Amino acid sequence: MVELEHSSNDLSNLLASTDQPTLFLDTEFRINWFTPATTRLFGLLRTDIGRPLADIAQKFADPDLLRDAQQVLQTLVPSDLEVSGPGGDCWLRRIRPYKTLENRIEGVVLLFNDVSAVRQAALSERRLAAVLMDSNDAIAVLDFSGRITAWNRGAERMYGYREAEALQMNIEQLIPEEARAGEIVMLKRLRHGQLLDSHEARRIR
Repeated sequence: MVELEHSSNDLSNLLASTDQPTLFLDTEFRINWFTPATTRLFGLLRTDIGRPLADIAQKFADPDLLRDAQQVLQTLVPSDLEVSGPGGDCWLRRIRPYKTLENRIEGVVLLFNDVSAVRQAALSERRLAAVLMDSNDAIAVLDFSGRITAWNRGAERMYGYREAEALQMNIEQLIPEEARAGEIVMLKRLRHGQLLDSHEARRIR
């Protein structure tokens, strides 16, 4: 009994200290437990334990939350959805069946992961990629073996190879034979973490 109490206290402290919004609902979608971070997304108080989730104000747009929770409870198939938070941030809303140690289903668990930084990085990456791909300058990306992994429109115009063709090539094929050895040495230096200054290079169209 003492061991069970210790385990329960450990779990309560773990849930209270986590920064991840997590909400436990029973089979009637009443609130069993939630982490303090959950108040970032729901208007929750400690006295709300036992209340239906439908009675709690959401601070984010997710009209299908209860419908999806019901579907997870019925099918036991997890559900993931990206939703917008109160400040324009982005959350990955995850719904999972809540299983006991005896493998009984006693409700669902709602977990929210803040993916705002990931989404912003992906957006910035797409913008940068669009700028590079549409640039009039010839831009090629290589791996350390010299294999071409990216080829923009400027490179197509300058070198005459379409992107699909270039992605099957190695940069050695575009280097004049007399300059090839020096370029290979530079690739090896990069592979070993050395920084190189900008330099002019000759290529074959």
